[in-house]
Amino acid sequence: MKPKPDKAEEKLVLNLDSLTDVYVIELKSIARTLLMGGLSGKEVTKQLEENVKNTGRETGTYFNAISSDVKSAIFQIADQAAQEAFAFENLQDAMRWVAFFTKTCPDCIDRHNQIKSYDEWASWGFPRSGATVCRQHCHCVLIPDSYPVKIEQPLPRERARIE
Repeated sequence: MKPKPDKAEEKLVLNLDSLTDVYVIELKSIARTLLMGGLSGKEVTKQLEENVKNTGRETGTYFNAISSDVKSAIFQIADQAAQEAFAFENLQDAMRWVAFFTKTCPDCIDRHNQIKSYDEWASWGFPRSGATVCRQHCHCVLIPDSYPVKIEQPLPRERARIE
């Protein structure tokens, strides 16, 4: 029996379907324009293949959107797992906001090292919940204050790339 997909997985599948639909519409529009401009079907096919092969504007936009959606889904799944683990261990009384990356938005810099209960963070907004300037692109985390990590300044890291 196949496990039931969670909300993050369902959202990712729907977003990828929508992105693919838009991409196909854009490629069809390019093909129509080229055909109306007098190119043969073979020439149109060759140009569309070049767009895909050389990551033309439409293909680049599609790949970037997919990358962003997949990263968001990974963070959502990790956030959900962390929340469940913290609830299971009863570690939600004091949660510390930690900003790890150098390109941190002003909201997250202000929240860095602040300690609130899980319920207070729920009302203020969790990382990636849309409550900060960086919205779903946030790289911050909430960790239990009882964890032996004391961070005065956000930790610099190299930007990760998904190939």
